[in-house]
Amino acid sequence: MEYKICVIGGTFSKFHIGHLYFLRRALSLAKEVIIGLSTQVLLDTERKRHPVEEYESRFRELYVTLVKLNALNRVRILPLNDPYGPLLKENKLDVLLVSKDTVRRGEKIIRERAKRGLREVRLIVTETVLAEDGKPISSERIWRGIIDRNGKVRRTLYLKEVLDDLISHLIKNTY
Repeated sequence: MEYKICVIGGTFSKFHIGHLYFLRRALSLAKEVIIGLSTQVLLDTERKRHPVEEYESRFRELYVTLVKLNALNRVRILPLNDPYGPLLKENKLDVLLVSKDTVRRGEKIIRERAKRGLREVRLIVTETVLAEDGKPISSERIWRGIIDRNGKVRRTLYLKEVLDDLISHLIKNTY
């Protein structure tokens, strides 16, 4: 473990193997991990293209996973009411782990910390876990029924997704 404290954040809706990889990566980087878990307050300001379970349900699933990983003693789960959470308040943070989807937000946080005179944190981008169809595993795709939480494709809905993508592409290129 290179760092003392790593920070991650997310909604963790339809907890899946991509989330598990993200957690394991954070735990491999630091002795302590702070997880910002999106609350309804934050979700109301973001545009999710899928439903999201209640905070308590997502918290419980995260908690159970951390118990299974034997990592509960190394993790703090905090409610995330804004995109920054503890990152603009706590000075003793070492690393911010983000996904490829949240790199820009991570860079913004780094700049904002510098403006506020807070200690610099290292930004690390984690790999995206792909489903068996080669596309990223995401809560949205799970909610839509395209894949399951392990990235396995549900064949009939996968064909619908492929056709929808093809039609969208044709429409965009026609007009």
